[in-house]
Amino acid sequence: FYHIPLVIMRGNRDLTSNEILAQDWPWTHPTYELTIPTLGKKVVKVVLDPKRLQADVNYENNVFE
Repeated sequence: FYHIPLVIMRGNRDLTSNEILAQDWPWTHPTYELTIPTLGKKVVKVVLDPKRLQADVNYENNVFE
């Protein structure tokens, strides 16, 4: 799991043992790019906010297969 804090937060929350801290996201930019090492494996699914911790009006668009 990757945690991507916003720049305006001026830091990040405490991470769980299975989280990796990614570079801050400037909230004024509409896109964010994250390079994830796959060790030669094919990525079959990406899920944004799998624990539904963030305020989101449409969880249906958080899964990319």
